[in-house]
Amino acid sequence: MTTVLVIAGDAALRTAWGAAVRSAGFVLRQAPSILPAIDVLATEPIDGVLLDARNADDLTLFATLSAYRPMPTTMIVSDLDPGIACRARAAAIRTSDHGAARLVARLGNLLEVRAIASPSNLPIRLAAVAEKWTFRGAAILDQL
Repeated sequence: MTTVLVIAGDAALRTAWGAAVRSAGFVLRQAPSILPAIDVLATEPIDGVLLDARNADDLTLFATLSAYRPMPTTMIVSDLDPGIACRARAAAIRTSDHGAARLVARLGNLLEVRAIASPSNLPIRLAAVAEKWTFRGAAILDQL
C-alpha cells in the first residue's frame, strides 16, 4: 500500500486532505507541522507527502530538512514564490485554491511516475510552472 503523509497546521485542512487521501486508496499519516513529521519520516516508510507550505518558514524548513534527508515524492501547496532548492524524489507546487481531491490525484500521478523513474539525490530547484514556461518562451523568442 502507498502511504501518504499529510502535513498541515490547519486542522480542518488536514482533515479534508486526509479524507481525500483515504478516498484515493492511500494509507494516511498526518502531522500538524514539519517538525513532528520528521519523526514519522524517520520511523515509517512514506511514499508521498502533501505539504501545506503557505508560510515562508515552512518552505525554508522543508528545504533545510531535505538537505539532510531526501524527501519522498512531495506535493507542496503554497501561494508564495517557491524559489527553493530541495532534495526530493519528485516535487510539484500547486496553489492553495486547488481542492483536496485534485491535489491528491496530482500527487498520485507523481507517485506513479516515480515508480518507473530513476530518481537521484541531486538537489532540484522548485519554480512556478508559469516562470518556467515564460522563461522558455522568452528564450525561444530571443533565438528568432
